[in-house]
Amino acid sequence: MTAKYRTSPWQSARLTYRAIEPEHEAFVHEVESHPATFINLQPALKRPQSKADSKKSFDHYVNECLLAVMICVTAEDLKPIGVINLEGPELGHDHHRYSDMGLGLSPSEQGKGYGSEAIKWALQWGFQSAGLHRISVKAFEYNPGAMRLYERLGFKHEGTVRETWWHDGKWWADIEYGMLEHEWRTLQEEERKKKDIALR
Repeated sequence: MTAKYRTSPWQSARLTYRAIEPEHEAFVHEVESHPATFINLQPALKRPQSKADSKKSFDHYVNECLLAVMICVTAEDLKPIGVINLEGPELGHDHHRYSDMGLGLSPSEQGKGYGSEAIKWALQWGFQSAGLHRISVKAFEYNPGAMRLYERLGFKHEGTVRETWWHDGKWWADIEYGMLEHEWRTLQEEERKKKDIALR
């Protein structure tokens, strides 16, 4: 048995997930141009991001992703706090049923559990709605918080590509994680059992 949607397929406990619209372009720029977010989102050369730079990300979300949604706080008039996406398949790769996940959250909203909640929702959407078989996510070695988060949510460490990224005067590894559909379903069943025990 899998987790049920609380209210609608586009909501989780505290968050609502909305389609990315043209009016969100400024927010995407705000998030992706923030130094802390930029450093943890991508390995590109660290330099101030122009609106043209973030427009490339915006266009990618809208036109190329299997899923890309605004993460909004339901109780705060749907205030946008980030973006979560699942990459679309490469040409001719649809039958492999896999996707890479990305998450960008406003620094002011980090540490509140919103990232975990959004990732859980995206996993459910990917496995339950889109019929994916595997979802992958990567972390830079210099971002141990992301690694702890992915491991806590049940992602398996699948590989370390050594000395891949140059950051802050050092070489760092690319850390690869993945989750398979049957692993996600096992996690859902374990969570259901815990809830049943708590209610007894």
